[in-house]
This record gives sequence, structure tokens and C-alpha cells, in this order.
Amino acid sequence: MLALGLPFRGVRFSQRGKPARELLFKGQVHHKYPFILGLSQATTERLLAVAFENAGGKIERGVELIGCRNEAKTVLTELRHCSDNSRETVFASWILAADGAHSTARKTLNVDFPGSSFEKPWHLADLPLSTPFEEDLGHVLFLDGNRFIFFIRVIDDITEPPKQNPIWRVISPQENTLEEIADVEPAGAPIWKSAFHISHRINRQFQVGNVFFAGDAAHIHSPIGARGMNLGLEDANIFSRLVTSRQMRRYEDLRKTVDKGVVKKNRTVVANRPWRNSNEAPHMLGAIELARANSAVAPAISENCYRPGSFC
Repeated sequence: MLALGLPFRGVRFSQRGKPARELLFKGQVHHKYPFILGLSQATTERLLAVAFENAGGKIERGVELIGCRNEAKTVLTELRHCSDNSRETVFASWILAADGAHSTARKTLNVDFPGSSFEKPWHLADLPLSTPFEEDLGHVLFLDGNRFIFFIRVIDDITEPPKQNPIWRVISPQENTLEEIADVEPAGAPIWKSAFHISHRINRQFQVGNVFFAGDAAHIHSPIGARGMNLGLEDANIFSRLVTSRQMRRYEDLRKTVDKGVVKKNRTVVANRPWRNSNEAPHMLGAIELARANSAVAPAISENCYRPGSFC
């Protein structure tokens, strides 16, 4: 991943008529890798799938979990094969439910998913841009009317020859804001676009009997800070080590506090967003400080939750 990805060294915050401010990770994030690695989810998934299969694993695609329940010391799972709509019943000693924000396992086991949601959707597009932006920075631009737009490079393989107009991810709570940005021009149609709702929620329980929850099935938050997929991978990493050491009952204690902290910090950053009062520079500085606090969560997770050879 390090060979293919692009290390982002920080975020630049800009506002018309105001001096730009930067949050640089160097010196602020005390970690072996003091940066955010820019690498697309598609490439990350491909690399993980290859590693999993090389280790002897098998990925079954087109198979849907439609129900599960604890029975004695096992978990009964009901599966549907999408290709022919056939059903299959599987007994397992445990399952790690990572079946997304609309988790069937969570709903089947009646696990509360408390939190809050924004009423209006945010908008996202991946498209080629002609822009003077530095590619190793994220860029947040504040617009009139308490609005903002966020740009970050989409990286599939940094070793490939550079493109004249590389792909950027553009995120904003408002539609059609790109045309307001000087020196930024679309160089082609979006390769992907979506509207999505922002929620901050976390499971009341991370374990019900022998069913454990990870990823979006356990917690969801805004994309600010790029913690979504990574937080789920951390859940899975800790869970796998607990399985190996036969300490699975410690999973909720080890993960819920960490995940809850990330969701809370993320919600704080979004709730205190400077685009509520974009004409006041102090609000921008406040957002930078909150973003710095959020970026420091990653080393805290690795240092406080797991030490090589033992669990804290």
C-alpha cells in the first residue's frame, strides 16, 4: 500500500479574501506514519483480497446474510445465494458481522443503533480536474453563504505515469458548487457520483452472544478525517488477534470505547464546522484545531488498544 499510495501531508483551508491556513501532520501526529495515505478503496480492497486468498482464505461473492441467531454455543446463519436465490443454513462457533450500515445481523438481534443524522444529503463526485492544487494536500474552500467544498486526490497507483488531469474527489453539502471555484475546471465527466446522508451512530452492544459487530455494522460517521473504512479494518484486526489468543470476550471492551471516541470527535468537527460563520476567520482556526485532534486518533488507537504480544 505504501508503494502504491500517495502520503497526504495535511489540509489547506482557504477562504476568499482571507489568508490560507494549513493543518500539517508533521510534528502534530506522533506516529510511525505521520500522514494520511491516499489510496482508493477499490485498490485497498484488491490488495487485501489477494493477501487473504494467498493466506488460504476464500471470498464468496453474491452471498447475502438474511438472518442469524444464537443457538446454544453456536450461531445459526441463514444465507441467500443471489445467483439462483437458493438458501443455505450454516452453523458457526461465532460470526463477525461486518454487513454494513443497514446490518441485517444488527436488526435481527435487535441491537440499538443510537445517534443522529443530518436532514439533507451531502454530494460527492470523482472526476478529472484541471487545477493548480497541490496533490499531496487536501483542500477545503469556504464559499459565501456558509457553504464549503472539499477536494482530495483519488489515488489508484502512484507509480503509474502522471495524468494531465488527474482524478479528484469533490465533497460538499451543496450541489453545483464547483463552478464557483476559480482556476478549477472539470476536464471530463464524473467517473462516479453519489448523494449520501451523514449520520453519527454507534451500536449499544458490540457483542450479542457469539455474534460480534465491526465496521459500519457497529458505527458510522461522516467522511471527514477518512476514518470510515480504516476504523472497520482496525476492528477486524483486533478481533482476529483476540480469536487467536482466545480472548474474544474482551472485544467490546477494547473496541467500543475507541470507536465511540472517533465517532464523537468526528461529530464534534462536523457540528462545529466553520461554514456556519464563514466570514469569521477564528471559526476556521477552530476547525483546524478540531481536525488536528481528529487526526491524532489513529496513533491513539494503535498505542492504547494493542501492544505486540499482549492486549492492554
